[in-house]
Amino acid sequence: SNPYAYTSVISCTKGNETLTANNGTYSFEVTEATTVTVNLEEQLPFTLSENYEDAVWYRLKIRPNNNNGNTPKWIVRKAEKPYDNVTTAPTDGNGLWAFVGNAIDGVQVLNKEAGADQTLGFDNMNNNSPAYMKEGATTWTLGKLAKDGYEGFLLRQGTTGNNYLHDYSSKLAFWNNSGAPTDLGSAFIAEAPLSITYLYKGEELTDYKVDTYVNYGTVHTITNPFASAKKYISIGECATTGSQPVNTDGTWSVKVTEATSITVTLVDDLPFKVSESYANATWYYMNIRS
Repeated sequence: SNPYAYTSVISCTKGNETLTANNGTYSFEVTEATTVTVNLEEQLPFTLSENYEDAVWYRLKIRPNNNNGNTPKWIVRKAEKPYDNVTTAPTDGNGLWAFVGNAIDGVQVLNKEAGADQTLGFDNMNNNSPAYMKEGATTWTLGKLAKDGYEGFLLRQGTTGNNYLHDYSSKLAFWNNSGAPTDLGSAFIAEAPLSITYLYKGEELTDYKVDTYVNYGTVHTITNPFASAKKYISIGECATTGSQPVNTDGTWSVKVTEATSITVTLVDDLPFKVSESYANATWYYMNIRS
């Protein structure tokens, strides 16, 4: 079995024998002293950062859906604890978070406004005790919760007990309860910024600019803003910083895993050739009701 929530088994060997998975499960018969090597790879719900200076920043949402009369909220740092979990999306560095560490040992949670010397920590793990940014390096164990068609990650202190962070009365605090790891009020989602700019003949079409945040790993389709109007304009190319877009049979999309800015160049896709002048015109017959 794999004890780590955000890793997957990529290979398994028993001595010199490479085991074959059956429906994703490795099994073998033990008849003597046996050494098994399991190779894991990370499959995290966010991109890890090396440090504060080169951090990948996310908005951090708790509660992925409306459940038990509660709405999704964002985690926003403020000068005093506890932090209120708010229903209005943050607009500054107090609402931007990054993660340093790994899937096995856990992660430290950084806040952009708090600076490089603080991580998300706590004074004690009593019920309703708040988590807040403080000096030092506090590491959180990662868990996974998939429920009611939603998935989020859990932040827990240690590997035993129910010391989970939770949306506790709209505050970021511990909920020491056996129900914490299965309640969506403990589920976090990282949201990455996505910006899309459209250019036509070298000019930015400001009316169609997109600035939004999307859940980590969301596949976002890059649409042609003129498609519904049936204008003869198509997407020529997409240039990007961050997650890379792909073109599948003429449809552009991008899997957003970090801050991503895309410049979409629109080009004419007319059913005739446009002439520069009368003298150099390309002439056509015109039919109607063809």
